[in-house]
Amino acid sequence: MTETSKPCWRAAFDLIGMPDWATVAVPAAASFFHESGCQGESCENQAPVFMAFYLCRLYCPSCAQKNLMVMDEARKQFLLTPFYMIEHLPWTYYNVDPPTSTTEKERYYLKSDLERLQRRVTSTGLKSMTELRRETAVFESRGER
Repeated sequence: MTETSKPCWRAAFDLIGMPDWATVAVPAAASFFHESGCQGESCENQAPVFMAFYLCRLYCPSCAQKNLMVMDEARKQFLLTPFYMIEHLPWTYYNVDPPTSTTEKERYYLKSDLERLQRRVTSTGLKSMTELRRETAVFESRGER
């Protein structure tokens, strides 16, 4: 979205009463509300899809399994990323059909968000989790975990 198109998008959203979605680009939000097919990469499934509202994504069951990851899996796959940072990423409740876990509600995160967070954490150049923990401790002490 360009700077010149922002006022047009905002005006359109105001006209239909769409909420301000601070974490999502306006075109992505419009796509979420006005399209009905899966938004998975190169998926053309137009069948009923799963709405991951807070993530602003529409997925068919197959793409949801490919693109969403539960916290336990994220901890195993993204070892360098502290779980207390992962908890602050946007998430959704998603129950796969049939459920693959025994708990009814778990947090599911976008794999792309987890990958991006891990890249940022590793790019800090800190040599250990202890160093990272020390650097981020100020946020935890303020209750901004």
